[in-house]
Amino acid sequence: MKVFLAAFAAFLIIVTSIFFYGYTIHKDLLQSREAAINSWSDLQGIFKKRTDIIPRFIEKTKGLSYINEVTLNTVVKAHRSVELVCTDLQAHQIANYKQSNEFQKMQNNLSKAINQFWLETENHPDFQPNIDLKTIKQELAALNQDILKQKKQFNETAAIYNKKVMGFPTAIVALMYGFERCHAFGNENLDPAIP
Repeated sequence: MKVFLAAFAAFLIIVTSIFFYGYTIHKDLLQSREAAINSWSDLQGIFKKRTDIIPRFIEKTKGLSYINEVTLNTVVKAHRSVELVCTDLQAHQIANYKQSNEFQKMQNNLSKAINQFWLETENHPDFQPNIDLKTIKQELAALNQDILKQKKQFNETAAIYNKKVMGFPTAIVALMYGFERCHAFGNENLDPAIP
């Protein structure tokens, strides 16, 4: 009888230890995922600010003789695409590779279009920037700096979370509770000097 009680007590201690260890891992995964989601939300907020500036930018540049209409239309189309994707992508969907990848692609296309617009416009011989254009360019340049910083922060936070999700033994708990990897954000097309 004593052997049975000792074995049962040992079994209970082992099961309880495993349960609490699993609970600790689950809690750590939740905190890491929440940090990644918060970082993603911050990045989305900065992108939203940039998206909100674009209509003012388009309005101030329409009709100027030295503006390449094709390039401006590329900015307009990229802006519309970003608006649609930004509206649909929520912070909790960062693990969805397809949506995350589409969001990144649209943001990169907008960055390329804006960069191309400024390069063409500033190299035009008739370019005479007015106060509004200078202000908008400064705002876009500052937002690009913020985007670069926040992308780096998000990628660092996502890397920590992904390491936990994929590492042993946390991968077992992650699989049991449906934790998925975050997809890091690339730094393409974001020259900090060009908005």
